[in-house]
Amino acid sequence: MRVTIYFDAAFDKRSSRLTSGLVVSKFMGEILASKTVMHNAISSLFVAKALADYKPFN
Repeated sequence: MRVTIYFDAAFDKRSSRLTSGLVVSKFMGEILASKTVMHNAISSLFVAKALADYKPFN
């Protein structure tokens, strides 16, 4: 089975919030899985990047 994985993240520095998401879909667009992770009190862009790269896959 051929699948496509989409991943994106957004960091709002003013509110210190990070949201990241992951969607797995089949070739014809049927969604097989999705996950959204939201974090508050993120101290810096460096921490946001580290969490965005790591957290959705746990």
